[in-house]
Parts: sequence; C-alpha cells; structure tokens
Amino acid sequence: MSRAEFKKVTITMPATTLEFLETIGQRSRRTGGYKIAKTEIVRAMVTACKKLNVDFTMVKSEKDIANRILEAAKNYDK
Repeated sequence: MSRAEFKKVTITMPATTLEFLETIGQRSRRTGGYKIAKTEIVRAMVTACKKLNVDFTMVKSEKDIANRILEAAKNYDK
C-alpha cells in the first residue's frame, strides 16, 4: 500500500495504553528486531481484527468490543 493511500487519524487513549504501544516497539528493537512505530502496531491490530471476523453487532462499550475480539481470537482457525 502506498503512502498516498493512507489517511491521517487522530485517536485518544489512556496514557497506560500509549505506554504499552511504546513498550511493544522498544521491545522489538531490544530483542534484535526493528523499533515498530505505534501507527504500525495499531494498523496491525486492526488488520488482525478484520481477519478474525469479529462480530461487532449490539456492542455497548469498549469492554464489550475487547471481549468480542478475544472470543473471536479463541475461535480463529489459521
């Protein structure tokens, strides 16, 4: 996908979530990989959710969404 196809999106999240994303990126670099940008991590998570075919019908909260994602991951056949 070319950079021209990307759209800039601003999202808000708790500081602990931001720290988690930063830790993932730094851990990769410390263990011999490359530092992964937070945007790459978020895009990868969205891609994974798309492949999991998560059922988002009738969700009422962020917690509901997280539970649906976890349930879909348990039932995912690679």
